[in-house]
Amino acid sequence: MQKVKNALSELNDEEYKLIKALFFEQKSLREFAEIIGKHYTTVYYIKNKAIEKLKKFSKMCWHSKNI
Repeated sequence: MQKVKNALSELNDEEYKLIKALFFEQKSLREFAEIIGKHYTTVYYIKNKAIEKLKKFSKMCWHSKNI
């Protein structure tokens, strides 16, 4: 669980709130976009950026573990 917390700490506030809404609160991108008052495509971009950050963090952790 600590690794998840560390990975989420790499996100900015907006990215964190989005990931939390999508994966822990089961909200859709459209629902989240409505809640924060942004266009769907903007939220889609934020989601992709956040997921890329999490993937990068995950790869760094896996790589450092296997050295």
